[in-house]
Amino acid sequence: MIRLIKTMENEPKKDKNFIELTPHLYNCCLEYMSRRKYTGKTGLLYTSVLDKVFKHRLLTQTLYNEVYASGNYSKSVLRLISKVCEHFDIPGHKYKVIKPISRERGKPQVWTDEDIKKMIDNVEEYGLLISCAYNIGAGLRFSSALMLAWDDFHWEHWLQDKTKTGKCDITAKGNKTATLYVNSILMNKLYDIAVQSGKTFQGIPYKNSSDNNYLFIKKIDMEALESVFRKQNFENILDSNNKRINVKEMARIEMIRKKHYLVDYRLRKISKMFNVKHIKFHSIRHSAATNMLKKGYRLLTIKEQLMHKSISTTEIYLSLGDKDIEDEFNEKR
Repeated sequence: MIRLIKTMENEPKKDKNFIELTPHLYNCCLEYMSRRKYTGKTGLLYTSVLDKVFKHRLLTQTLYNEVYASGNYSKSVLRLISKVCEHFDIPGHKYKVIKPISRERGKPQVWTDEDIKKMIDNVEEYGLLISCAYNIGAGLRFSSALMLAWDDFHWEHWLQDKTKTGKCDITAKGNKTATLYVNSILMNKLYDIAVQSGKTFQGIPYKNSSDNNYLFIKKIDMEALESVFRKQNFENILDSNNKRINVKEMARIEMIRKKHYLVDYRLRKISKMFNVKHIKFHSIRHSAATNMLKKGYRLLTIKEQLMHKSISTTEIYLSLGDKDIEDEFNEKR
C-alpha cells in the first residue's frame, strides 16, 4: 500500500511529507493510462516521465517541484499519479501535501499597435502569421494561427462590404470552436494576396481549389508527416479496443512544434529591437487583448474573443501599466 509518511528527525524539514514510490503504484499508473486510452506518442511521453520519477524511492516536495518545473507533460504525469491514488483508493492522496509551490505570476509582455507593426515588418516570412494572430478575435494562440485555412474565413459575407469587419472559424485549445471577428485591414490584405496569386473563384479565395488550402503550412508536408507516423505505428495501429491511433492529430502536433521552433528563432533575432532578450509569440495574444481593453472593449467581449470559459482566465491575459491607469484617471476627472 502507498502511504503518506512523516520523515525521520534527520530528514530535511522541507521534505517532512512524502509518498512511497513502489512497483504497485507504478503498475497502477500504467493500468490507469491503459483505461484512459493513452496511446501512441502521448503514452510514450507519459511512460518516460513515469520512469524518471519512479527511479526515486520517495516522491518528496523537492522532487515534485523539480519534475513540475520541467514541462507540461511532467505536470500531467504528476496529476496522473494523484488521480491514480484517488482512483485506486491509495491512502495519502486526500491530504494533498505534495503540490507545487505557488509562485507569483509575472506580468505578460504587452506590445503596442506600433510595436506589432514593427514586428510584422521585420520578422521576415512570418509577418503575415503575426498579423493573423494579432488581428483575429482578441489574439490567437500559435497553434490556431498556424493552422488557418482560406475557407475558415466567411468571404461571401465580407465581400458585401469590404470596409466592415470579417469573420473566421477558429479551432482552439481543447478542440474548442468559435467564430471570431477579423480586422478589416487583415481581411483586405488576405484577399489581395489571393487575387494577386490568381486563386479566386467567383470572388472567393481558393474556392473549389485543389491547391493547398492552408495559409502557412503545406498540405504535402502534413501528408508526409502523417505517412511517417503511420509507418512508425504500423504494428500498434490498433489499440486494445480497436480504435485507430489519430495519425492526423499526431502530424498536426508535430507540425506545430517544428514551426513554433522556426518562428521563435525569428522572434529572438529581432528581440534587441524591442529591448528584450526574447519576444514570446504568446505575448501577441496578450497584447491584442490588453490593447482592446485600452480601446474601450468590454471585458465580456474580450473573453468571448479569446474563447475563454472563465472571466478570471481573461483577467490573467490583461496587463495595464501605471501610466495607463494614470491617464484614465486624468481623462475622467
